[in-house]
Amino acid sequence: MTQCLTFMCYPTEKVKLQGKMFCFPEEHSTSYVKLTPLVSQSLSSATVCLRFYTDQVEGQLTAFFSMNTATQPAALTILRHMPSRSYPQQYELHVGNKAVFFNGLDYTLNRWNSLCATWNGVNGMSQMMINDKLSVRKLTYAGLSIGPKPSIILGQNQDGYADAFVGHIKDVHMWDYVLASSQVANYMQDGFVAFTPGNYLNWNKMEYTINGTVLVEDI
Repeated sequence: MTQCLTFMCYPTEKVKLQGKMFCFPEEHSTSYVKLTPLVSQSLSSATVCLRFYTDQVEGQLTAFFSMNTATQPAALTILRHMPSRSYPQQYELHVGNKAVFFNGLDYTLNRWNSLCATWNGVNGMSQMMINDKLSVRKLTYAGLSIGPKPSIILGQNQDGYADAFVGHIKDVHMWDYVLASSQVANYMQDGFVAFTPGNYLNWNKMEYTINGTVLVEDI
């Protein structure tokens, strides 16, 4: 069952979203989906995976995933920088107060693209994969602990609620550890190969709140 208030809808229990997607039909600073973790605990490592479908070619920055705490703005954020004359297309992973940029990870317009990002809090190494193409590993933040009560949203950057995503997002999973490369590869197969579902966020056990113009639709 889903309850709705003005500009806000939320399920009254955890929902299995298999075969569904979040649809972000317009660029707007107040449209996003807020996710509630399965457990209340601090994170010292993490993996985030999701699939996106878009035709966005304009704008400087697009936010897929944004995780903040009261004392840690941009604790873990995944963004895409659109290409320009000065810069190539880049993906940005922001962990704590450190951002790293990954080049050469292409995506295809008007098809589902799979994205995974990992952060190893022990040594600070982070990595991204887009559609079976794996980035180099880069140093973000070692020894960080992300607090147990985060604010997690899809489709916006919580740092000012800008950089809106337009398109569809599905299959959002998050783990409180670095997912094995074999499991990341399985996730990339878009349902054709089984993978270990997230133990921190799970698309088939999802509690969420919709703010603004976002729809839950069949794929």
